[in-house]
Amino acid sequence: MSFNDSAKALFKAANKVFGTSATYTYLDDSTTSTVNGVFDNAFVEINDVSTRKPIFKNLLLSELTANPVEGDTIEINSVVYSVIDSQPDSFGTTTLILEKN
Repeated sequence: MSFNDSAKALFKAANKVFGTSATYTYLDDSTTSTVNGVFDNAFVEINDVSTRKPIFKNLLLSELTANPVEGDTIEINSVVYSVIDSQPDSFGTTTLILEKN
């Protein structure tokens, strides 16, 4: 098994234990995909201002029919977020930077 295959297996296992199922909706044609990943809605402080920075990480790109783009949406725990950035890695996963709608 290659290193990338091992990494993908690790991400799948982590998503089963720590992950959340979500509905991903594509901006261009409104089709959806059910995806799994780790949702984090942590507080961050920027210039002495506290805010939330929601992200959805360990999303396997193979669960999507197209690459994520700005403006796509993802529904997590009945809350809809807009994708403002996608940060893919070299293991076939991405981290979505989100904004609550």
